[in-house]
Amino acid sequence: MARSGKAFGTLTRSNPGELHPHRGSIWTIDYDPSVGREVNTRHFALCVSPTKLNTKGMAIFVHISSHEHPMDPNLTIFIPSDKERKVDGFIYWSQIRSLDWIGRQGKFVERCDAKLFEGVMNHILAIFDTDLDPK
Repeated sequence: MARSGKAFGTLTRSNPGELHPHRGSIWTIDYDPSVGREVNTRHFALCVSPTKLNTKGMAIFVHISSHEHPMDPNLTIFIPSDKERKVDGFIYWSQIRSLDWIGRQGKFVERCDAKLFEGVMNHILAIFDTDLDPK
C-alpha cells in the first residue's frame, strides 16, 4: 500500500555540521565487527528512523551497496548516478539495522532525494503490513 510522504514525517536538512543523523540522510558507517554474511567494513547507509530518536547515539539505517542483490533484485532500490549526488548504487531496504552511529564512527555524506526516500519507506512498511498473506 503506497503512503504519502507526510506519513514518514518531515525530512529535515542535514549538513556536515549536524551532530546526529536526520531521517533521510546518508552516512558512512563502519559495520565491523560483523558476523557471518552480514555487511562488513565501511559502507553507505540511509537513516530511516525519526530524527528525534537519533540524538543519543543509536539510529536505524538501511545498507547501501554498489552491487544489486545477487539473488533477488526486488530487494534493492537503485540510486542512479547524478552530477549532484555523491552516492549511487543500491539501497537494500530489507537490511534494516539499529546501529550505534557514534561507536561505528558515522559520518554525514548527503541527503537522500525525497521521492527515493518515500519509495524506500513504502518497501520497509510493506514488511510489517498486517494485510499480507501469512504464507
